[in-house]
Amino acid sequence: MANRLRIPDEVLARLGEAGVDLGVRAMPDRRRSQSGRFAEVEIREGQAIELRDIETRDGAEIGRFAGFSTSYDQPYDIYGGPDRGGFTEIMGAGAWARTISERVDVNLLENHEGRPFARVGNGTLELSEPGDLGVMNLAALDLRRSDARDLYLTLERGDYCKMSCAFMVLRDKWNAGYTQRTILEVVGFDSSVVTFPANPNTLATVGDGTPASPKARAASGVGVDLARAEWYRLAG
Repeated sequence: MANRLRIPDEVLARLGEAGVDLGVRAMPDRRRSQSGRFAEVEIREGQAIELRDIETRDGAEIGRFAGFSTSYDQPYDIYGGPDRGGFTEIMGAGAWARTISERVDVNLLENHEGRPFARVGNGTLELSEPGDLGVMNLAALDLRRSDARDLYLTLERGDYCKMSCAFMVLRDKWNAGYTQRTILEVVGFDSSVVTFPANPNTLATVGDGTPASPKARAASGVGVDLARAEWYRLAG
């Protein structure tokens, strides 16, 4: 495997024949930033959960945000899945443990772009792995910012309901046919609220756990209750 994505040559050849765009981007490798080297970062989608609670701190309105930027031990298709030349991927439980324990300065973004709405470095974003469900994000959105208020209202309506995570793979394993990849360890770069998710395994909710839009309510299930329970347990 000579490529920097840790994707086997057999899979790259298969994707090339199918004309698939790998959809990766170059970002500074935090471990080598002083030497100016770069690493390829992969982006995966997950779930977002945003709650309608608003509080006031020092005269500023703060909107509570919670989300799962990836789910653990649940398969999802990448690059169309095996039938289209891609593969099935699983984010293994604990893959983000190092990023979380070392408090890597992950930022909360919108579609992986723009100014951060919260970050681990200043304590406005907290990452955790509750019950091996995945990577939970708890954030405080400063609603004095017009873009943060717009994001909050968009989440409340249910126009946004998913998340993504950007990461560099440190350890992974593949099955014999290179049709399934299990990610064992990553270094995280950002968590993002996104328009188009790749990982459909999780759900989104607002406020008391009842999604704002009728269609979102109709799609709700046990995942909403789990996420809401974790939110109130961790955020109080």
